[in-house]
Amino acid sequence: MRRYPTTLCLAAALTLGVTTMTAAAPGDLDASFSPLSMGGLNEPRVNSITELNDSRYLIGGFFADADADPDIDHLARINSDGTRDSSFTAPSLSGAVFATAQLADGKYLIGGGFRNLGGDLDADYVARLNPDGSRDGSFAPTSVNGIVYDAKPLADGKYLIGGAFTNVGGDDNTNYLARLNSDGTRDVSFSPLSLSSHVESIAVLSDGKYLIGGRFLNAGGDDGTDFVARINSDGSRDTSFRPLSLSNRVYSVAALSAGQYLVGGEFHNAGGDARTDYLARLNGDGSRDTSFTPPTLNSPVWSVAPLSDGKYMIGGAFTNADGQVDTDYLARLNSDGTRDSSFTQPGLNGSVRSIAQLNNGSYMVGGKFTDAGGDPSIDHLARLQGDPPPAVPAAPAPPSGTPAPGTPAHRHYP
Repeated sequence: MRRYPTTLCLAAALTLGVTTMTAAAPGDLDASFSPLSMGGLNEPRVNSITELNDSRYLIGGFFADADADPDIDHLARINSDGTRDSSFTAPSLSGAVFATAQLADGKYLIGGGFRNLGGDLDADYVARLNPDGSRDGSFAPTSVNGIVYDAKPLADGKYLIGGAFTNVGGDDNTNYLARLNSDGTRDVSFSPLSLSSHVESIAVLSDGKYLIGGRFLNAGGDDGTDFVARINSDGSRDTSFRPLSLSNRVYSVAALSAGQYLVGGEFHNAGGDARTDYLARLNGDGSRDTSFTPPTLNSPVWSVAPLSDGKYMIGGAFTNADGQVDTDYLARLNSDGTRDSSFTQPGLNGSVRSIAQLNNGSYMVGGKFTDAGGDPSIDHLARLQGDPPPAVPAAPAPPSGTPAPGTPAHRHYP
């Protein structure tokens, strides 16, 4: 019997017949993630996604009976595979959660439209939770009289909140924006600029200032500061920031590494440019960055997310980006604003409200969709593949005569 080298046998087997596996493309659904069911309400949605430091996720939104449990409404912690984390018991919530954040000590900050969290008559619209989901009794927020749309933890242990409220801690001058001390009381050293309407989104900047977007006009009494503003750490308007003209609301703001800003919303003709609808990139002084040409979009942008490679992901109500009718509700853009055609559309059937790039480079998106890629079990939350890791170059061949690894050296003794 003739014996063939093992390597030849393996090569022949691969050649003759084993099916080749296709590598996942960026944007493909991650089949290892099966989200818990969410429903129980008219038009449920996921508004906020926070990746936790142990690879689990905290999600907030407008949903009820998550995972078929009648006690899980509007907030849930899920494992890395999408199943519900049963060790987390959220307090009873009467309304939607719009903002979630993990704090340095492992606790959570949430904001939303809820009242009387966990049965506490004083816990309205903003709360701090212990890691197991119970309400943190050491956080006693001063009275907030309206919805909190965004809540950001700050480096000094304080919190910045924005929303639809017009009074915080009994102060009628604290409209739509407030800073809280670590115990929940109003920080009286922060005197926010006058605002005419809601703050929808907050970005904390590296220099201690803040960028806000929303529905307001004439921020700080300036008739040219509409829908987006930059404020100093004491709450006053930063007069060195003169934003481009916007025609309508800003729903999402993000700070970029180059000192610029990405804003998405319901506006048209940003800065007088007929091509800049729903999305714009601003320079550090607030002017439109003319080197950024966003794709043509047919409906508002609800969420913007800068990515680690300098690209951007946007989500919203649009069903067409740059004339691509299959670009529904989600798109990845190159750094110049053009659509990234290497990103595979996941096939969502409803709007996207929240986007998170995860630590491993993949993406989590949440919203109102009830089907992803034709799978109705992937509703309101999906995890998408990121770019594959770069190929590792092959090691150079050793010089002729070099012993193979593990070959004993032949030492010559005198």
